[in-house]
Amino acid sequence: MAERSAWHIGVDTGGTFTDLVGPDGSIVKLPSTPADPGAAIREGVERLRAEAFARGDLRADPGNPAPLHLAHGTTVATNAVLEGTLARVAQLGTSGFADLIEIGRQNRPSLADHFADRPPPLVARRDRLDVAERLSPTGEVELAPEVAALPDIPGGVEALAVCLLHSDLNPKHEELVAQAYREAGWDVTASHELSPLFREYERASTTVMNAALRPRVRRYLEGLAPLAERLWVMTSAGGLWPLGDAAAAPAGLALSGPAGGVRAAAVVASACGFPDAISFDMGGTSTDVCLILDGDPAPAVDRDLVGYPVRMPSLDVVTVGAGGGSIVSTDAGGAVTVGPRSAGAQPGPVAYGRGGIEPTVTDANVVLGRIPAQGHGALGSLDGGGASQAFAREGIEAEGALAVVTANMEGALRSVSVARGVDPSGLALVAFGGAGPLHACDLARLLGMAAVIVPPLAGVLSAVGIVGAPERHDLTHSWPTPHDHDGLAEARRALEDRVRAEFEHDSGATDRAEVDRAEVDDGEADRPIEVASVLSCRYAGQGHEIEVDDVQRFGTVHEERNGFSLPQTPVEVIALRAFGERRSPVGPIELLERADAVSDQVVSGPVSVPAADHTVWIPEGWTGRPGPLGALVITEDTADAAVTADAAVTADGSIGADAGVAADTDAGPSGSAPEAGNRWHGSLDSAALAVLLARLAGVADEAGAVLRRAAFSPNIKERADCSVALFTAAGELLVQAEHIPVHLGSMPAAVAAVIDALGPLPPGTQAVVNDPFAGGTHLNDLTLVAPVYVAGPAGATTSEGVRAGVVGDTSMTGDADATLVGWVATRAHHADVGGAAPGSLPAEATHIAQEGLRIPPMVFTSEVARLISANSRTPEERRGDLDAQVGANRVAARRLAVIVEELGGAAVAARAFEEVLDHGERTVAAALAAAPLGEWSYDDVMDSSGPAPSQRRPVPVRVRLRLDGSSATFDYSQCGASAPGNVWAPKAVTVSATFWALRSILDPTLPANGGTLRRLQVITRPGTVTDALAPTAVGAGNVEVSQRVADVALGALAGAFPDRVPADSQGTMNSILLGGDGWVSYETVGGGQGGRPVADGAKARPGMSGVHTAMTNTLNTPVEATERALGVRVRRYRLRRGSGGTGLAAGGEGIERELEVLEPVTVSLICERREVAPHGRAGGGDGAVGENWLLPGGDEAQARRLPGKCTLQLETGDVIRMLTPGGAGWGSPA
Repeated sequence: MAERSAWHIGVDTGGTFTDLVGPDGSIVKLPSTPADPGAAIREGVERLRAEAFARGDLRADPGNPAPLHLAHGTTVATNAVLEGTLARVAQLGTSGFADLIEIGRQNRPSLADHFADRPPPLVARRDRLDVAERLSPTGEVELAPEVAALPDIPGGVEALAVCLLHSDLNPKHEELVAQAYREAGWDVTASHELSPLFREYERASTTVMNAALRPRVRRYLEGLAPLAERLWVMTSAGGLWPLGDAAAAPAGLALSGPAGGVRAAAVVASACGFPDAISFDMGGTSTDVCLILDGDPAPAVDRDLVGYPVRMPSLDVVTVGAGGGSIVSTDAGGAVTVGPRSAGAQPGPVAYGRGGIEPTVTDANVVLGRIPAQGHGALGSLDGGGASQAFAREGIEAEGALAVVTANMEGALRSVSVARGVDPSGLALVAFGGAGPLHACDLARLLGMAAVIVPPLAGVLSAVGIVGAPERHDLTHSWPTPHDHDGLAEARRALEDRVRAEFEHDSGATDRAEVDRAEVDDGEADRPIEVASVLSCRYAGQGHEIEVDDVQRFGTVHEERNGFSLPQTPVEVIALRAFGERRSPVGPIELLERADAVSDQVVSGPVSVPAADHTVWIPEGWTGRPGPLGALVITEDTADAAVTADAAVTADGSIGADAGVAADTDAGPSGSAPEAGNRWHGSLDSAALAVLLARLAGVADEAGAVLRRAAFSPNIKERADCSVALFTAAGELLVQAEHIPVHLGSMPAAVAAVIDALGPLPPGTQAVVNDPFAGGTHLNDLTLVAPVYVAGPAGATTSEGVRAGVVGDTSMTGDADATLVGWVATRAHHADVGGAAPGSLPAEATHIAQEGLRIPPMVFTSEVARLISANSRTPEERRGDLDAQVGANRVAARRLAVIVEELGGAAVAARAFEEVLDHGERTVAAALAAAPLGEWSYDDVMDSSGPAPSQRRPVPVRVRLRLDGSSATFDYSQCGASAPGNVWAPKAVTVSATFWALRSILDPTLPANGGTLRRLQVITRPGTVTDALAPTAVGAGNVEVSQRVADVALGALAGAFPDRVPADSQGTMNSILLGGDGWVSYETVGGGQGGRPVADGAKARPGMSGVHTAMTNTLNTPVEATERALGVRVRRYRLRRGSGGTGLAAGGEGIERELEVLEPVTVSLICERREVAPHGRAGGGDGAVGENWLLPGGDEAQARRLPGKCTLQLETGDVIRMLTPGGAGWGSPA
């Protein structure tokens, strides 16, 4: 049979529309058909063929059509999770760890919202099955599974997921288990086949998700197979898989649609002369952005699918909930908000005339004339008058609404560029999607980007990228000896060979294909396979990896991303990843060349450029020029590249030599917006305030990401026990990242102590403090504080350049014109700062000197850093974590200084920051004005404490709450004094716990700043458990007294808000500290959340199980990380069944965690709720008290119960068993 030319179609099926692109660049956009997604695809294919045949394309002859090759991007995987139509899965895991899939990383989704739930576990408890097997941390067999002893599968299960500990190092046990069940006819996903990567929960989540998706996705794809001779499916990694691979690994399809748009954006940007760019896909409800470097989209490994971790090869796409349909409103403090609510397709924006009444982002564009009243083909005519009235009713300016949505999206663009060490100022922004071209210039101006590129077919660019995407395969493999690189080159070559083999086993042919392969031959011989590999590396001791192509380049890349390198520190190789691509026979270039250009002439702003499915907005001062592939390349006429009107875009997309480019030597800092200072003079309007709030929060989040990424200790890199905050020049809290609740109200005290003790630090310096009696909490929490300066006197409002006072920056030393504009601070829990026991929290301590090195506010120098490290049992870890804090402060300080410049200088910024604080005060004042008036009290006790049994006694914790309509007063003056020991809290900790409790009940979205704190009064009596006096030990104050303060504050608030306050949660952090030969470990263990009441007509909800509650929200350290780094074996880590209190809403269950030490170890336990149970509320039952046990030599017969607080020496083989408290129940049981 003669070879025929195939017909290639790209399909992107979304929730609202299905987009198809034909081989000649023709497009069809149809409403999606969720009940039968194939219906829209079939109709679209027939339309494309009919139109092509009418144009004379004989391949579309209905009597003798050419073979159809269909490339498909689909939301079927995401929809299955959202709609709850996943298959019932049984999980087979290592015995003792069945509940990992529910415990996850033990953090809760919201710090302050009691009613925010984690996604429900993908496997029901009855379907979590134990396999008797064990591998060592190096992958050696300790207990082999026996096929005859494998568990029976419960009835009704459709698929199986196998994920065993350390199987990333040795898959033999998984292979045996999977094979046994496959021979019995089961559909099995094994983790080593899908995601053989370190960290057991993320690997298990990926495996279970894949197993749960397989039946539905397989049915869906098999239903499409009759449409085409070949069917390819777009993956999250930006390549095409044949039908068989896609059906086998549907967890790899989470970003199927967005990945296509990124692929096409990369091609267009490179063609226009910008191989480095950011793709910007803004639709109706969300916006997707992705970094592109050297023409390739940036990869990612860790992703979420609707809240569930999925570790599959993926593009690094970041999504924000801001789109054209996002609703515009104001919060209680008067600031404009955009989203997360959306008008959706129905009723849609007000301007659509379909019954919408709330203004949206699209309405703002209509009001401002960015979208012409006649709309475009997909919209029809628009009701501009109705849109204007909607904004008038809300008292919001349309221009302000666009400024806010731009600020929200700025954070996403920075997260894929600046947070990854890439300066956005040299990048292009490729705008597509229905709304992207409307907002791109505003964003590019804000970030100082080089150009905006709008490709043709911008409204269906994802479909273009899908049909033009390459075939792609990725394989990963854990490297078993991180420090030993021998054999690495051979392993890379072997993995690359395996990738090449992947291209041979499946051609994408469907049953419709003829037997003669020539019928569907697509010229593979002319499209060679290109294969490469990369290494996931980190410095020894770190927890986050960076991919590099050569180990020798790691230090350079690390410095680019994190601001420092450590040449003397060994580099570890954690994993290898190989990938291969074979280009598509029909690429995006060919398709775009056949499409109509966005514009065939130079266009100067302000002007709207309408297209078939979108509108381009070119603001004043910007000019668009026709570029390659029909794209419109838009550049700013001012700033760094002032381009004259007769400029032309050359064939490679660059600005031509005759364009008259003039360097602007007076330009402001990179990323500043022209005339930004002018719009901020005077007071902030509601939109400007919202923009500032968003940008300040973005700074804190970005610095927090740097801190975790660069840190060395598990406390920071894995558990995220750290915080970042920004302050005014006077030391008032501006914003704090939503990290650790106990830090929220206490960090201002540390900054105040630094200012009081040291005054305004000179530029180029930082300060350090951990003294609990001078702004600290407990000695492990080291706080680094850095001043932020800008050039010029305090009253200057001109753009004179930025100077951030950070370590290593001496450029302003001695500059008399420098103005202090603010402070930045990082706080991190350091695993060991000396003291009487490893971990610096000895349970029997009575004097603070026993808890480690006490540091009053002092200038942080290299000598001080050496002093801190020298006093620690883990000096290298201390140095690494301190470097990470310094780097995070640098990032935060520089970003804050840029914002000050954009505001218009120090004087204007000071007024703007004061309005941020006033907004916080207004917001909490509005909530207090709506609260009941009166006084309520609540009492509870701490467990007995004291260094000796004769001294131990319970400690009363009492509060009296007064709400007077304008303020909240919490009076703890009647609390008792603690027994000798460490159960004392500095007042700063009491303030933190009280603020958290109040915020959680009044409004979880209340700003966390100094303005909010103005309406809170906390009264304590020095020398009591809630207001410690020097020199008492305070180790348990931060971790345990804080929890009881939160409990009693909530108990008092329950009198005023009975329908908002849950029953008691576990009420403890369950701290366990271990120290062996050269290592120290600190872990806090989750427990049960209290049952939650009926609120606003909603059904009462049980508490979450196995989560951190109240004053902490740290992540757990993965079992595999613990065992590979420390001299311990985790024997059990599962839910403590039956520990939750009974009630209309039952309490969540605690955790059972069991550790066997493999060498002599010192252990300290600091726990609460071992004597007094979490209290039920409204008739609910109490939760179970916690229990600590020692099993000498692991012998159950010798088990003895331990007190909640103790320090003891363990010998090899001893076992510590911790049973954490359950949450209490709410409401009488039905």
